[in-house]
Amino acid sequence: MELSPEQKRRVDEVIAYAAKPEHWYVPGGGICPGDNPEHLCVIDPFRCCFTYTVFSRGAVTKHLTVSRADRLPTLRETEVIAQWFGMEAPGVGQHLHDPCLVAWEKIQWDHN
Repeated sequence: MELSPEQKRRVDEVIAYAAKPEHWYVPGGGICPGDNPEHLCVIDPFRCCFTYTVFSRGAVTKHLTVSRADRLPTLRETEVIAQWFGMEAPGVGQHLHDPCLVAWEKIQWDHN
């Protein structure tokens, strides 16, 4: 799987938006990232949502959900897409409530 120049540009735009601390997602507060087009990137047939997520104890994690309309993405597909979003060695697993796979990579233990 390779990105076209246009797809690469969109991935870079999403990363740049998500990386700004004022755009970090705090679960339970504000708009759900999946409803914010600035966090979304469609790379047919995949729908990707990328955030920097702040957890209650201050840890900051790169967080990516990957879905597709026809089936659950494979672990390998999700790992490759996570690399496109700058993740070097993400954890990958199935979301508990939604038909998608999730990749995450802790980048900071305490953002304060």
